[in-house]
Amino acid sequence: MKKKLISADNISDFLGAGAKEIYVDSSMILTSGAKDVLREKKVKILYSKQPAADIAPGRNAQTCKSQDLKTVVTKIVSILRNDFQVTDSNTVENVTQKVLCSLKRG
Repeated sequence: MKKKLISADNISDFLGAGAKEIYVDSSMILTSGAKDVLREKKVKILYSKQPAADIAPGRNAQTCKSQDLKTVVTKIVSILRNDFQVTDSNTVENVTQKVLCSLKRG
C-alpha cells in the first residue's frame, strides 16, 4: 500500500477551511512540519487504523456537508494554483463554480 506524505507544504490539501480536527490513518505519514502547522492552527490530530474516509461519516450530517464543501473548494483552488499555476482569481472562482455546479447536478 502506497503511503501519503502529509507535509507543511500540502497540509491544506487534507484540511477543510476552519477544520478543528484531522483524521490520520495508517496510509498517511505526517511530517513534523505538518504537525507544527496543525498545532499553530489548533487542529486536533485523530489517529486511527481505519481509513480516514470511513471515520468522517460519523460526524454530524450538516457539519459534514459544510466541511466537505469547504474541503472540495480548498482542493480545487490548491490544484489550480499549485498544479496548473492558475493565479487569476476570476479564473479560479469560475472554475470552482463550474465544478461545484457539476457536482450538484451529478
